[in-house]
Amino acid sequence: MKRISLFMLAILWLVSGSIASAAALPERNGVVTDPVGLFSSDEAEQIKESTKDKKYELLLLTASGLDEAEGERLANEAYDGWKLGKNQLMLVVTVNPNHVHLVFENKELASQVAQSDAGDVKGILDLQFVPLAREGNVAAGVIAVSDYVNEISESASAGNAGVNATTPA
Repeated sequence: MKRISLFMLAILWLVSGSIASAAALPERNGVVTDPVGLFSSDEAEQIKESTKDKKYELLLLTASGLDEAEGERLANEAYDGWKLGKNQLMLVVTVNPNHVHLVFENKELASQVAQSDAGDVKGILDLQFVPLAREGNVAAGVIAVSDYVNEISESASAGNAGVNATTPA
């Protein structure tokens, strides 16, 4: 009897963990989903306005208290759970500790990123997001990521090799 109780307890623990994980993904709230309140309403509006009408639409989600692996998992869950398309990118910014994750599924864009100065997704974040976030301007970092990705696309369409985008001051 004790074995059955332990088995049932283990199943309940696994099920509750799955439910908690599924519940961790908030409902999408437009371009900026900020359940932790990282951005002021003005900053959220600035991000929304700066990223609209672009070939690649950047969507932003914030979270708190996730380690790097959990933040990456959340970024992938948001991309899949929100059913994002090939021209949509998921940017997850976590605080306490601070991490940022960019997710997309687009072979053409991945190729363009590989040929850019950034070289890969981490390079985009290191070149565009991190310097501005370190200065306390996370909203500008989000916009810089969107601008860079879209500049890569425009440059590739024009037949230029690579992109030499600079981080706005």
